[in-house]
Amino acid sequence: MCFILIPTVQFGLIYRLWAGGKKPVNTSTCTCSCWDTMFKGPYEMGIAGYKHVYFNVTGTTWAIWALTVCTMLVTYETLRHLLGLYYKGRIRFTMFVLFIVDIYPHYYMFWATFGYLNDTFYTFLYHQIIFGITELTSTALIVLLCDSDRPISSTYLLVIADIGILHVLASGVDQFVVHILFGRGALHHQMRDVGLMLPDVLHVMIATFQLMAHARSKGKSVKRCVSNSELLCSLIAVLCLLILIHTA
Repeated sequence: MCFILIPTVQFGLIYRLWAGGKKPVNTSTCTCSCWDTMFKGPYEMGIAGYKHVYFNVTGTTWAIWALTVCTMLVTYETLRHLLGLYYKGRIRFTMFVLFIVDIYPHYYMFWATFGYLNDTFYTFLYHQIIFGITELTSTALIVLLCDSDRPISSTYLLVIADIGILHVLASGVDQFVVHILFGRGALHHQMRDVGLMLPDVLHVMIATFQLMAHARSKGKSVKRCVSNSELLCSLIAVLCLLILIHTA
């Protein structure tokens, strides 16, 4: 149901208000010369008339289709897993909160990647791919830790916090400071940046809180739960990924 309702609200309501003033398409006179008509076979060739959906048979179209199918399958399986944990009374609340706040960043990531591929606009695509891989890694660990029967892993929590720090630093240097702190962004830019920054801040805070609680439950300090080598590796990983993001 969410696959139907969310895009309906996004494109049918929010985008109509945001992009107001655009003229409706004249379906009786418009044409499209950019469509290869491969989908229609021998039934239609050359310049085509109006269609609700056009798609060319290209490698990029295949990539968009694969992205869409994989996103829907992973979303379905993840929700099925979490609902199973809920009905069994095995949801770990703190991790479930992180999963909920991750919904918007993943939704944004899908449509941003879709748009970059569809527009053949690769300037920010590689930047988005790095963000996407790290976001997916963090969420995968969060979903695993949503099971209260699974022991807390200090390594998992450290990775979640590291990715949150990476995104905060990358976004802060990138757009957040200019759009929010300096007030130079339009309203939709500011709403987007807050929606992307807040989950990352919560990742750092909640993962740190959970790590401290885990250490207390074992009668140890946080330093004894996380080795020096893990801390060093996490620092190097964050710095390397930060450099990679800003050079991609």
